[in-house]
Amino acid sequence: MTLAAPELPEDVRVFIPPVDVPQKPPVDAHITTLSGQAFATSWQVKAVLGRGDVAEVRARIEACLSEIDIQMSPYRPSSDLCRFNGAGPWQHVTLPPMLLDVVAKAVEVAQLTEGAFDPCLLEAVETWGFGSRAVDTGLPPEPVRDGLKARPSDWRDLVVQDGGLIHPEGLRLDLNAIAKGYAVDCVMDILRDEFGVVSALVEVGGELKGIGARPDSQPWWVEVDQVPGASGGRNLIALCDHAVAVSGDWRRYFVHDDKSYAHTIDPLTGCPLDNRMAGAVVMDKDCWRADALATALMVMGTDRAMAFCAQHGVAALIMVREVKHIIERLSPRMAAYGTDE
Repeated sequence: MTLAAPELPEDVRVFIPPVDVPQKPPVDAHITTLSGQAFATSWQVKAVLGRGDVAEVRARIEACLSEIDIQMSPYRPSSDLCRFNGAGPWQHVTLPPMLLDVVAKAVEVAQLTEGAFDPCLLEAVETWGFGSRAVDTGLPPEPVRDGLKARPSDWRDLVVQDGGLIHPEGLRLDLNAIAKGYAVDCVMDILRDEFGVVSALVEVGGELKGIGARPDSQPWWVEVDQVPGASGGRNLIALCDHAVAVSGDWRRYFVHDDKSYAHTIDPLTGCPLDNRMAGAVVMDKDCWRADALATALMVMGTDRAMAFCAQHGVAALIMVREVKHIIERLSPRMAAYGTDE
């Protein structure tokens, strides 16, 4: 199926990945919209339901998101993740299969990105005030910041064994940079496998995935968030059997002495990034991978991120802060998705 770009103003760029859509709903099919709260953020589903009523679909979605939170929240004291983080050094901790699956995926991306994506930075996240722990006004003391560099263990020390993980000394997992994307994939799988959905758009906390075409034969169009103050044009993406995730320094940050400190932590320093990266947009078939890679590209910085995307065929849009403006750069695959229509 060939997707056509809608008629848009000249300042809008359109990105359409190659797709083969096997099915689409009837032209007069009804799109059901559901929404709610999870992970201290919002979620929304737009879908043409194949079977099951709306109440049943909502209940199943909410149960799925609740289970992910119960297992993976770093701020819920009773969560399985907190149980692991609180275990003694080198203790074996039995964990549910879903959590082990996400940890395995996180380690996979950590290996691929040579540690630019690091799921073991909860101590630094909380020290800098981006977690649940309250911090004093200002920056962490220098000795505390220096201590964040000297971690006794990291993601390379994670060992899956007998249905659980060995807890490395001093390590605290934080899966927030992959869990929302994973949740999007899980909800989409439920819609497709349990309710016969062939056309849907799922969003959790800004990470999105679309399948099939809309009843009007158009894909699910989504607009990429712009960096506040950017003067460039808008970017529109066709989500048809693809996911998109965005990481940006404007989403969570604080200002101290006229300098901004954003929530993405540099694994090498244990401090917020300071590399002029404003944002990264990644498209992938899987939302969990797009989510994790968007964070990794932010950490890499412009040149390394562009080289990584070219080497591994990652579709990405990179936003870089220059003196008074934002520069956008496209990876080769993302550029191939572009259209001048």
